[in-house]
Amino acid sequence: MKNKKKAALLIALGILALCAVIYAVLIFLEANAPSEGGYGTIEQREDGITVVILTEIAGDSEVKTIRVVGLADAGFSDDPAVEELLNANLYEFLLWGGFTREAFDAEAETPEIDYAIVGNYISVRAYDTEYTPGAAYPVNRLRTIVLNLETGEYAGWPFDYLRMDSEQEIDALQSAFTSGSFVQIHPETPVEGAAEELAEALGDSAWRDGLGFYLTDDSLGIYLTGLPHAVGDYWVFEAKYSDIEPLLTRKLLDAL
Repeated sequence: MKNKKKAALLIALGILALCAVIYAVLIFLEANAPSEGGYGTIEQREDGITVVILTEIAGDSEVKTIRVVGLADAGFSDDPAVEELLNANLYEFLLWGGFTREAFDAEAETPEIDYAIVGNYISVRAYDTEYTPGAAYPVNRLRTIVLNLETGEYAGWPFDYLRMDSEQEIDALQSAFTSGSFVQIHPETPVEGAAEELAEALGDSAWRDGLGFYLTDDSLGIYLTGLPHAVGDYWVFEAKYSDIEPLLTRKLLDAL
């Protein structure tokens, strides 16, 4: 009888905790709902984190934003300020282009985002489409950010996750592209010479403008943006962590 009561109590507490999370999410959605409308989806993850993806609509454009709730429940941080900072950084990143980029006289929208939680990091990808008046076609762009779930802060540069401290390490990374360890996933039709050009960009000590990275559950992605529309606007290559393990830093290996 005692065990049954204990089990019932635990179930009740679990339901209350879930209700509290859902209530917090609904409050967020209401507080951040755009004036012209929007809608959201809620994902309750097994690790205790709740992820809210909100689509904000303005005119014919839409921008997706992401909100993370439950860092304390997932064991990342008990400090509410950390969760607040994390979400502020995510919101600022995703609305970087806004609905209108006046400096470029262009309208931008983010119709798709994707994310992965790898260890204590969250990696978010934003796929933007930019419309410039008079242009023959829109321009597509990929932007990414990696944040630390324990601090809410930015979680470093590509060379924090890839060994790039010496010429030998850079040579090994470039060889991973030319040997096929990194596979092109965008555009769908592989571009001839793309792997070699991206490998060359990796050798630039200034980390070529437009070059970025992201993390997924099982792979590391490297991409190059700002390319001609005829060749896909941007190129994306991914490699399984297991295939490039010697190229990964301890910081990333400890998170896997």
